[in-house]
Amino acid sequence: MSEFWIIEREDQVRHLAQNLTERAQRREVVTLTLKVGRTRTSRQQAALEVWCRGVAQMFNEAGITREVHSSIFKGGSFECDWTRDSIKNEIWRPVQIALTNKESTTDPTTVEYGQIYETLVRVFGGKGIALPAWPVREQ
Repeated sequence: MSEFWIIEREDQVRHLAQNLTERAQRREVVTLTLKVGRTRTSRQQAALEVWCRGVAQMFNEAGITREVHSSIFKGGSFECDWTRDSIKNEIWRPVQIALTNKESTTDPTTVEYGQIYETLVRVFGGKGIALPAWPVREQ
């Protein structure tokens, strides 16, 4: 079982402490990870997935392929289409790590998500490639 807590006020700290005390009394094992600052929201995570899918589609339609390197291929590499995951792992994540020193896309703050996106737009724009806008849910 997994629970997610966001602590912003003192009364929430007391509630969490009470919850942990009760679990300890029942001899439950609890593992905690402490993250300070606001991490990305679930909407930002969903937007990242949509954005990566859109970039992959745009690259594929424009004929911008990716090169996969492996000794199992004759010549050591081959070209293939982009996917949502390849955009996330080969484009987004390296920039994220360079800017935030955070590997998981769940760890950057809401502000850092914007900085990563803006950096990618600037870098690709400098190469004449206009990346898709960040997805925004219509109300």
